[in-house]
Amino acid sequence: MNKNKKLLLVASVLALSAGSALAVPITVENFSFELPGVGKPDIADVPGWSGEGPGGAGAETDWGPTDGAYTGYCGWDMDIYNLTAHTIAAGEVYTLTLDARKTWQGPSVTIGLYYDDVGTRAIITSLFHEFPAADTTDMEELSFTALADDAPEAIGNYLGIQIASGNTGWIGYDNVRLDVIPEPATLALLGFGALGLVRRRRA
Repeated sequence: MNKNKKLLLVASVLALSAGSALAVPITVENFSFELPGVGKPDIADVPGWSGEGPGGAGAETDWGPTDGAYTGYCGWDMDIYNLTAHTIAAGEVYTLTLDARKTWQGPSVTIGLYYDDVGTRAIITSLFHEFPAADTTDMEELSFTALADDAPEAIGNYLGIQIASGNTGWIGYDNVRLDVIPEPATLALLGFGALGLVRRRRA
């Protein structure tokens, strides 16, 4: 392998390493449902979150929170959503992670990322998860990764999070996290920059 190929290989490895290290959190308002922090508020009174559907939703305590004292909850056929201030850019990679559980006969949850299309939620991609048969207060961590380039029509719009319940029962969720990794060209430049540092240190 010649010298230039070796440099390209090292730069690529460094770029991939930089991608893992440089995942940047996107602010999710009221990510653990701690506000307003009084009683058992309806979703309309939970800052940062909105909901649509017949089953009802909100925040509550005493159901196995994984961050703080409160968790979110929703009944059947509900969509719960949170629009962030992050503008979707070409080449970005997003990871959505949250904790969820079957509270009472809730068979499943679908978590997704969407973009705001002039006030309409347009799903970019989603993850469907079936809960175990028994009701529980134990949370499961759910996570998936999405590429901005898989939905080019989303680029330039705000990025949002959606949590959708099944057609019966109740579910709970908490500690909603969203990260972004810069587009690959930026990572490549970071890799070459790191390579430059290595070469200078050896000089």
